[in-house]
Amino acid sequence: MPNTFEMGGIHPPEEKISSNQQITFGEVPAQLLVPVDQHIGKPCEIIVEKGSVVERGQLVAKSTGFVSSNVHSPV
Repeated sequence: MPNTFEMGGIHPPEEKISSNQQITFGEVPAQLLVPVDQHIGKPCEIIVEKGSVVERGQLVAKSTGFVSSNVHSPV
């Protein structure tokens, strides 16, 4: 039985297949599509041009309403 924390949750055993492997990062694709329409609320206003080079974390779409959220570059 796994150990549990006082506030809930579990602490799984450290016997995972990848437990002794280093973290590796995947390559960034040459082209990336970022959805700006969300499940509920108003779609965002896109503030970058199609085909632009976008930096990591850069704002790509701006919130346009109360139930809306800014969208930043994920890579």
